[in-house]
Amino acid sequence: MDKKDINNKSVSASPRKEPEKKKETKENSFAKFSRMIIQFFRDAKMELKKVKWPTRKELLATTTMVLILVIIVGLFLGLVDHILMKIITIII
Repeated sequence: MDKKDINNKSVSASPRKEPEKKKETKENSFAKFSRMIIQFFRDAKMELKKVKWPTRKELLATTTMVLILVIIVGLFLGLVDHILMKIITIII
C-alpha cells in the first residue's frame, strides 16, 4: 500500500447504538434523592469540624463592637433624618 491508497481509503462509519436510558421509577428517584441528602449532611458535618469557633472572650468583644456601631449609625441616621425633615418643613 502506498501513500495514495492510505489517503484515499474511505472510513466506513458504523452506526453507534445509543445507550438505553433507564426509566427512573419513583423508588429509584427517591433512593437517589435520599443518598444526596445523606451526602449533604456528611459534607456539612465535615465542614463544621474545620470551623475555628471563637472563644467566649472574642465573642463578647465582637458583639460589643457590633452593638456600639449599630447605636452610632442609628444616632447618625436619626440626626440626618431630623435635619432633612426640618429643611423640608421650612421649604413647604
